[in-house]
Amino acid sequence: MKDLSPTLMLSFLVFAVSFGITLVIPNLWVQLFLGGICGAGIYLGIAYLFKMKELEDVKYMLKRKA
Repeated sequence: MKDLSPTLMLSFLVFAVSFGITLVIPNLWVQLFLGGICGAGIYLGIAYLFKMKELEDVKYMLKRKA
Protein backbone atom coordinates (compact mmCIF):
# COMPACT_ATOMS: atom_id res chain seq x y z
CA MET A 1 0.00 0.00 0.00
CA LYS A 2 2.95 2.33 0.60
CA ASP A 3 3.85 2.34 -3.10
CA LEU A 4 0.29 3.11 -4.11
CA SER A 5 -0.24 6.09 -1.77
CA PRO A 6 1.49 8.86 -3.80
CA THR A 7 -0.26 7.86 -7.01
CA LEU A 8 -3.62 7.60 -5.29
CA MET A 9 -3.27 10.99 -3.59
CA LEU A 10 -2.17 12.60 -6.86
CA SER A 11 -5.16 11.07 -8.66
CA PHE A 12 -7.56 12.45 -6.04
CA LEU A 13 -5.97 15.89 -6.38
CA VAL A 14 -6.37 15.80 -10.16
CA PHE A 15 -10.00 14.66 -9.73
CA ALA A 16 -10.75 17.53 -7.34
CA VAL A 17 -9.25 20.14 -9.67
CA SER A 18 -10.96 18.73 -12.77
CA PHE A 19 -14.28 18.47 -10.96
CA GLY A 20 -13.93 22.04 -9.69
CA ILE A 21 -13.31 23.28 -13.21
CA THR A 22 -16.40 21.48 -14.52
CA LEU A 23 -18.58 23.06 -11.83
CA VAL A 24 -17.66 26.58 -12.95
CA ILE A 25 -18.11 26.14 -16.72
CA PRO A 26 -21.63 25.55 -18.11
CA ASN A 27 -20.66 24.30 -21.62
CA LEU A 28 -20.17 20.49 -21.65
CA TRP A 29 -17.61 20.48 -24.47
CA VAL A 30 -15.50 23.12 -22.78
CA GLN A 31 -15.78 21.20 -19.49
CA LEU A 32 -14.50 18.07 -21.17
CA PHE A 33 -11.65 19.84 -22.95
CA LEU A 34 -10.44 21.99 -20.05
CA GLY A 35 -10.93 19.26 -17.46
CA GLY A 36 -8.86 16.84 -19.52
CA ILE A 37 -6.12 19.31 -20.36
CA CYS A 38 -5.82 20.65 -16.81
CA GLY A 39 -6.01 17.18 -15.28
CA ALA A 40 -3.31 15.77 -17.54
CA GLY A 41 -1.13 18.84 -17.08
CA ILE A 42 -1.37 18.74 -13.29
CA TYR A 43 -0.74 15.00 -13.14
CA LEU A 44 2.28 15.12 -15.43
CA GLY A 45 3.64 18.26 -13.81
CA ILE A 46 3.50 16.91 -10.27
CA ALA A 47 4.77 13.50 -11.37
CA TYR A 48 7.73 15.24 -13.02
CA LEU A 49 8.30 17.48 -10.00
CA PHE A 50 8.43 14.54 -7.58
CA LYS A 51 10.13 12.21 -10.09
CA MET A 52 7.49 9.49 -9.80
CA LYS A 53 8.07 6.08 -11.38
CA GLU A 54 4.80 6.29 -13.32
CA LEU A 55 6.20 9.08 -15.46
CA GLU A 56 9.07 6.82 -16.55
CA ASP A 57 6.52 4.16 -17.52
CA VAL A 58 4.66 6.67 -19.70
CA LYS A 59 7.90 7.78 -21.38
CA TYR A 60 8.78 4.16 -22.10
CA MET A 61 5.36 3.45 -23.64
CA LEU A 62 5.53 6.58 -25.81
CA LYS A 63 9.02 5.72 -27.08
CA ARG A 64 7.96 2.15 -27.84
CA LYS A 65 5.05 3.35 -30.03
CA ALA A 66 7.22 5.65 -32.14
